[in-house]
Amino acid sequence: ILLPLSVLPFLFLLPLFDAPFERDQGTYATIARGWMDGAVPYRDLWDNKGPLLFVWFAAAFAWLGETIVAPRVLAGIAAALSVPFVWAAAQTLFDRRMATTAAAVFALSFANVYVQVTANAEVFMLLPLTAGLWAFAVGATGGRLWWFMAAGTLTTLAVFTRQSAVWTFVAYGAWLAIVAWREPAQRSRMLSASLAMAAGSLLGAAPFVIYFASQGALLDLWHAMFGFNLAWAAEQSFWLKFVPSLLVEPGPLVGGLLLWVLVVMGVWRLWKRGDRAAWLVIGVLLASEAAAQTTGKGSAHYAIQLLPAAAIAAAFGLSWVASQWRSRGVVFKGALAACGLISLATVA
Repeated sequence: ILLPLSVLPFLFLLPLFDAPFERDQGTYATIARGWMDGAVPYRDLWDNKGPLLFVWFAAAFAWLGETIVAPRVLAGIAAALSVPFVWAAAQTLFDRRMATTAAAVFALSFANVYVQVTANAEVFMLLPLTAGLWAFAVGATGGRLWWFMAAGTLTTLAVFTRQSAVWTFVAYGAWLAIVAWREPAQRSRMLSASLAMAAGSLLGAAPFVIYFASQGALLDLWHAMFGFNLAWAAEQSFWLKFVPSLLVEPGPLVGGLLLWVLVVMGVWRLWKRGDRAAWLVIGVLLASEAAAQTTGKGSAHYAIQLLPAAAIAAAFGLSWVASQWRSRGVVFKGALAACGLISLATVA
């Protein structure tokens, strides 16, 4: 079933492939084209996103030609290839039925055009981010330590695509620390897992550090990715940092209303479940929300980072709704139906 589910995001994004570039996407394309001509990002052509994002654009131009469609095709492929990793992470943490539901919810979430997937940084970040989540899930459920190293490498690649992925490391670190604190017998393994993840992070960062150091642009890379973004976030509205991004930019909220209602229900079910796997999903979801709102600026595509963990949580919400459907009254059923109709009507 993963094959048709993986095709869905690509099909949902297909009508948008020929839309004009947004301002940010035009910048990414310009830098990618300059890099192909010998310019060095950050030193010669500047933006505050990670270099792997420009690699995606350059690869699209090299493969499909210098067109508006080319990066959109790769964005659709990145979204499609993320579906199996969402399935694998959920299957590792829970079971096959929940994994299939999570993968279906994740794939269908791309029908919400207000999330602005097109070729924004967050969609390219999804592939290494979801692959890293699966690797961490395997390690967290008894896999060898090199799975944590793989999680560190993959999540670092996500960071070098979009810096907000660094919050995922906060979730992983907190999970490891809490397990070590609550289960003394696991402390040695959790410490080893942390060191393995750190080693993987260094491995993931090494190619970029080596390249930009060789070009005399390592400080430019640091400033663009971290120094500038910290200063920029500090200048944004302080109170908005405490407001969920879906409320600041409500398009994705309305277009995916049924999804977010199921996510709330799913988080409640995971909270009641209260085991390691449940807290890992909740932690990653909270970290994704923190990444979206701590800048203090609402942008619709910030919601993309929430989708993998949100899909797994929504699978639990959907499972609970299915178990309660017959016993619940008209108000319950009508409210869910209304959410579904609002989502469908808005997207349509």
